[in-house]
This record gives sequence, C-alpha cells and structure tokens, in this order.
Amino acid sequence: MKLSIIIPVYNSGEYLTDTLNSVLNQTFKDFEIVIIDDGSTDNSYAICSEFALKYDNIVLYRQENRGVSVARNKGIELSRGEYIGFVDSDDIVEPKMYEFLINAAIKENADIVQCEHDRLDSISGVEEFTYKQISTREFVKTQFTLKGDRCTNYLMLTTKIFKRELFDGILFPEGRVYEDHALMSKIVSGALKVLVSDAPVYHYIKRENSIITGLSPKKDRDLSLALIDNIEFFKSYDNELYLLSLKTLKGFLCNRAYVYYTKSKKEEYLYYFSLILKYRPDFLKVADKYDKIYLSVFGIPFLRNIIVKNDFEPIQKLLEKAGR
Repeated sequence: MKLSIIIPVYNSGEYLTDTLNSVLNQTFKDFEIVIIDDGSTDNSYAICSEFALKYDNIVLYRQENRGVSVARNKGIELSRGEYIGFVDSDDIVEPKMYEFLINAAIKENADIVQCEHDRLDSISGVEEFTYKQISTREFVKTQFTLKGDRCTNYLMLTTKIFKRELFDGILFPEGRVYEDHALMSKIVSGALKVLVSDAPVYHYIKRENSIITGLSPKKDRDLSLALIDNIEFFKSYDNELYLLSLKTLKGFLCNRAYVYYTKSKKEEYLYYFSLILKYRPDFLKVADKYDKIYLSVFGIPFLRNIIVKNDFEPIQKLLEKAGR
C-alpha cells in the first residue's frame, strides 16, 4: 500500500462527514484511512463506524481519551503505507491532493512533500501542482524566517506526506498540544529530499472550539516545552539553527511573562520568569542591547517590577516588541 492517512477524532461529529468524504473522494486510490477515535462522547464514533462498514480501506480503532498525540502514535503503529499523511477531523482536502503529493514523491524519490493550506471551508478545484526541491536545512530554517501562515505551514503535519521510516524511534509527546511543533524539526532532519509547493490543496478550517483556538496557560506552557525541545535538539545538531531557536524561545518567554504579569497571574508569570532565568546565559548570546538590559536585571525583583511598570522609553520599546 502506498499511503496511509491518519485521522485522530475527538468530538468532531459536526464536521466529520465532510472531512471523511473529502478524503475518500481522492483521485489517487491506493491508500487507507486509519481513524483513531480518542474516546469521543458525541456521535463521532457512530459516524466513523458507518464509514468503516461501507469502505474496506478504512481502519477504525477506538481508545480511551488520551489526547491527540497518543492517537497519532497509535495511527502510525497501525498504518501500512509507504508514506504517511495526516488530516485533522474538522478539515477538508482537495480531490487531487494526494495524487499531487504521491506523484511528486515517487517521481523525485522524495522523503517529504509539502503543499500549502488555506482557510477555505469548501473545495476550490485546484488543478495545477508545481513544486521545487529545498534542502532539509533550509526547510527547517523556514520556521524562523517566514511569518504568519507560511511559518505555520512548515509546522503543520497535515500539509505533508512523509516516508514512514522518518517516524522510526519518534513518538509524539503524550498529554501535550503543539505536539507537531515539538517533533517537526526532528522528523524533517531525518529526510534527504524535501519538495515544497504553493498549491493550496489542504483546507484548514479554524473552529471556535479547536484545540489551538485562543490562548490558555496549558497551551502556552506546552508551546514553551516544544520550543525548548527545539533548542535542545539543535544544540547538538546545527549552531545557526540553535541560535535561531534561542531567539524564538526568548521572544516567546518574554512575551508570556509580560502578558501574565499584566494579568496578575502569579503562578504563570513566575513559570516564565524561571525559564528566562534558566536560559538567560544562552539568551544573552542572541540579545540586542535592549534585551540585554532586560535580561541582566531579570533576577532582581525590584528592578524587574520597575522594568515592567516604568515609562523609560527604551524599556517601553522592548515591551512593545515583546507584545507584538
């Protein structure tokens, strides 16, 4: 079998039929769908069961609610395809998406092929798929050099197909969101050839109750852990990527410390303060002059409070930058 498409499902019954139909309507046919129901309490499992009875290329597995990481790990374990793709259970894909990705992968013997995504909630009928090869290292750097959705696309599992051996020895971290952020660089760094396309054949539908919609202490902490995983990985892998990942972590921690301080959420801002202090010697390697002032006095509570509250222009500029 050429391709396994893994779909973790949790309480997405409102959107699930559209998602499954869009995957089943692929022009490419040599694939299986591996559905992992993560203990849904709505009608999701019933919908999945109906589809599984009707289509013999659907593998359905139900587990107790343990989170999307465990579901994805189980999906990889059960899959049989040479390549692996992922679809979120409330998104839709273009009919030719996997034909495009697989044909490019086979023609170029690529380890990863990535398409583009958009926020449309209907099929647009994309007919053209051009791509270019990019070095693995440059591909990893895109998470630091691109902005907005272009950066997001690098971090998304769902806009790619992967040779299954890239997941050998790799597990998504249990109990955490942003699980793709935590592992993407490790997965990509094992690839020899990567192809990227600007064709928007994956439609990411941002729902109000989506797992990554909005801000929360839990999500912010999980993202900080993912960014820390990155710097620990790059530290022994590539110095330039290590310094870039340090900059990203520094900006995120300073931003969250400032936000939670202004919201008087003591437990949260102390968490970020402690991380800033822990990594301060490393952050000073990549800090500009304003950041160095900020970081140098961060361990002194009196001065720290003055920095957060005062009207001194250089500090205000720093806080404005951190708040962006």
